[in-house]
Amino acid sequence: GFANTIVKHEMQMGRRWLHLAACYLIIPAAFYLTGEAFGPTYPSNVSAQDPRIPLTLSLEASLSGAFNTTGAVLGVQLALDLIGKRNVIPGYRLQYSMFDSKCNSSVALSSFLRGAFSHGPARVGLIEAGCTSAAVLTAEVSSFYNITQISCVPTSPELEDRGRFGQHFQVMPTSTSLAPLLVALMEEFGWQKMATIRQDENLFSLTVDALINALPRGYNTSVTVFDQEVTSTNSLETLVDNNKFFDPEAHVFFLAMYESHVRRVICQAILQDLLPPAYVFITLGWFSDNWWDPANEMTYNLSSSCSKEQMERALHMSLSIATDSAPSNNTTPTISGLTLSEYRELYEAEVGSLGVERSYFSEPCFDATWAYALALNRTINDLREQQVFNQAAAAAANLPPGSTFFMENFTYANSVVMARLFEHLSTASFSGVTGDVAFGQTGVQTTNVLQVYQYRLDKDGNLRRQPVAIVNINGTFMYLPNESEATMWPYGVPSDGRPRTMTVGMEVWLTVIMYTLAVAGIVLTTLCILFTIYFRKTKLVRMTSPTLNFIICGGCMVLYCSMFFLSYQPTENIAVTAFCNVRVWLWAIGYSLAFGPVLGKMFRVFQIFSDPKPNAKMRVKDWMLICFVCVLVGLDVLIIFLAVAIPQSRVGASLSQSSDKPNIENSLFRITTLQFIYTCRSDPTVSYMAWGLLLLSYKGLMQISAIFLAFGTRKVKVKGLNDSKYIAAIIYATSLSLVIAIIAFAVLQEWTNVLAGIFSMGFWLMATMIVTLVFFPKVYNLYKDPTGEHIFSKATSSSHIESQAVRGKVVTLERKIQDLQSQLAGLQAKATLTLEKTNKDSHVSEDTDISPVEATTLNQTVCFNNNNGSSESRPPATI
Repeated sequence: GFANTIVKHEMQMGRRWLHLAACYLIIPAAFYLTGEAFGPTYPSNVSAQDPRIPLTLSLEASLSGAFNTTGAVLGVQLALDLIGKRNVIPGYRLQYSMFDSKCNSSVALSSFLRGAFSHGPARVGLIEAGCTSAAVLTAEVSSFYNITQISCVPTSPELEDRGRFGQHFQVMPTSTSLAPLLVALMEEFGWQKMATIRQDENLFSLTVDALINALPRGYNTSVTVFDQEVTSTNSLETLVDNNKFFDPEAHVFFLAMYESHVRRVICQAILQDLLPPAYVFITLGWFSDNWWDPANEMTYNLSSSCSKEQMERALHMSLSIATDSAPSNNTTPTISGLTLSEYRELYEAEVGSLGVERSYFSEPCFDATWAYALALNRTINDLREQQVFNQAAAAAANLPPGSTFFMENFTYANSVVMARLFEHLSTASFSGVTGDVAFGQTGVQTTNVLQVYQYRLDKDGNLRRQPVAIVNINGTFMYLPNESEATMWPYGVPSDGRPRTMTVGMEVWLTVIMYTLAVAGIVLTTLCILFTIYFRKTKLVRMTSPTLNFIICGGCMVLYCSMFFLSYQPTENIAVTAFCNVRVWLWAIGYSLAFGPVLGKMFRVFQIFSDPKPNAKMRVKDWMLICFVCVLVGLDVLIIFLAVAIPQSRVGASLSQSSDKPNIENSLFRITTLQFIYTCRSDPTVSYMAWGLLLLSYKGLMQISAIFLAFGTRKVKVKGLNDSKYIAAIIYATSLSLVIAIIAFAVLQEWTNVLAGIFSMGFWLMATMIVTLVFFPKVYNLYKDPTGEHIFSKATSSSHIESQAVRGKVVTLERKIQDLQSQLAGLQAKATLTLEKTNKDSHVSEDTDISPVEATTLNQTVCFNNNNGSSESRPPATI
């Protein structure tokens, strides 16, 4: 295994030789000749009595430029103090030689090579505590020169490439692990739009790309991410000047850039009045303390027109996110002997005494130093205990045969020792202040916990960063104790910039009114049913066909019940779908049950009065009318069943913007709330409209037929025999309601409340008109004539006619009698004159048109109709 490791590293070096040799062989030679030691060394105040041999690590930090990591260097120093005090590497003292990369890749390479090839011992490793751009270049070069590198600040996923960075390790998880956290945030707060503003570096570009790639695997693939790239400070200024920096439709911004650029972005947001709680900015969690203070701009030769107070006000309630693998129990001792709480107390004390800025990266840099110490300890022990390994290391260092190799003899050409050190770093596993430290196959520390922080103004007006939630690697969002959505967003969750939507139902007042009317109608119909049952044996009620009246009451009950479903709208898809179908069934069947008997009764009256020779066998019976109503209901069932059976016309719930409810403007969050309501639709909508109009047209044909029958019986005035006069009123009223319903259905589909009100009120009027006009006259007539003796009019009571047709014949006969009476009067006058002249009875027939016998017979048989309607027999004429 040891030999394979050496061969592996030799092959990796060979593959990189061609593309690195030209650049990295000439530059180091020039710096080597200068003999200049770069950067301070720590610890610098080593006691002269300390006999331990120094082993030097190179430490790259960003002490100036766009990103300051001075606070992270303090973590390395605290680790070196503890390592030396506890003699972790017996016989050796670990120290560092630091150089400033200025967050610039060219400066970083120059400084690293100058420090690595200056006079003095070879560096046993490199701790990278600077910018990612610098870390990428030094990782490639250090790997070529057989130097291991541990990054404790850079988080770029680019460094996971083992083929390119063969000797690289990373304590901080890569920034791409933040993608599940961002998706979890969007899911938790209902954000489906996020604008990203990124700096043109792989660290930020790959982070944003990881976010975009994570979205399809997240909760919603419709999430929109706007990406605005900033290549440099100059391009930032250009975008700011042209007002093209912020997407006008976004309210949530993820700023993937260094803190110096973030300051400029936040200041521009202030100038454009993009302030909380309407707008939220999400920054990276590894910025230095008080990074928002514009005084820091002076360090980078940038200008700012925003004060510290303005910056703090703009950042209030904004978020920052970071990978966090810290131990869950702060009282558990780490490899250093300190608990996390003790380390943080020690660090705060040093920060206060030295006056440096706190750094989020002090803890990973502390653990990176301990990782080197432990790997060096194990490597040195191997040199002492494994003779074969020691001889191979001595041979690689060109020592005389039989010589013993010591770690201070290490050179960059000794791939044997470096391979062993690499092996021990790869298998390192210990408890650090960042949690359990273990490098994976790519050499990058993994994390199971992601941290969410929120900036908050305290009572004194100072901006603080407060941890509020954690997100595990699976994307589960969990609030920390004493934290909740209410504590994070006291004014409510900010919008992502999209208009908010609210699913609403019918207007409450409309529902209350219609429910009240429906209940009143049901009570009224129930009373009519009880009336019919109680007085069913009376002559008046018996003549009105009680069975048909029961059917009418049942239909009216169904129509009233349909109002409960018409004037109330649920806000759940399944419930709305059920309501849509129940409405159709109830009103269609209820209408046929209520109006069908009315139409049948009108037909029976029309048949009686249109037939001049009534035939009892052809008279319409009640059972025939019941069958007629069943046929109408059967047609309803057939039409609705066909509509349901065809998928394209099947009625379901469709969410659409309410046309009769205005949008709600929220000035606090600067958003518009659109009110949506579920409506009944099919796909396509024209199918639903076609079937609905077919059903309404079928009801319209019933109304037209009823209007024709009502017009034909408009002169019927027999009291108590039928309901023709009231039925005609019912037909006219229901026809008008149906016409209005058809028009409303065709043109008011988007006006849900109006449509529901028209339909509900129309059905209520139909049912109420039918009930009142069918039953109220009976109640009144029964009150005036309890026994039914005066059901028929005086004109027909003496002859006891049973139908209006008989009365019509009587009227015809009366007219003929009047004609005969006129003729008879003329004949009598002539007969009298003739008798007076001739005084002979035998000659009467010669001068008149009729014989004396005929005249006598006619006088005896003809009845005269008086004005009061009574009949009177005239005595025979005197001859």
